[in-house]
Amino acid sequence: MKQSLKTLITAVLAFALSCTALFWLNPANAAEYATDYNDVEVSEQISAETIAKAKAEWIAEFGDAQPNLTAESQEYLEKTTALLQEKRNGKN
Repeated sequence: MKQSLKTLITAVLAFALSCTALFWLNPANAAEYATDYNDVEVSEQISAETIAKAKAEWIAEFGDAQPNLTAESQEYLEKTTALLQEKRNGKN
């Protein structure tokens, strides 16, 4: 009796597992759950959409080109870069 019950439970669990696997591995459902993890084309599409969105936001906020640096901001950036480079080189 115990052996037949174990066999029945094992068969039911195997059936449920196989039905679940068939559902998730079904190619008809693949498009619904497409991610960039396994699909290069989806990844490239997401990247292209993200780049286009970022470019549109930049143009809306700042115009078509990056503004030129002022003398003050260029001096600040050069000093900051020099300090960061010294830290990275281990001189500080």
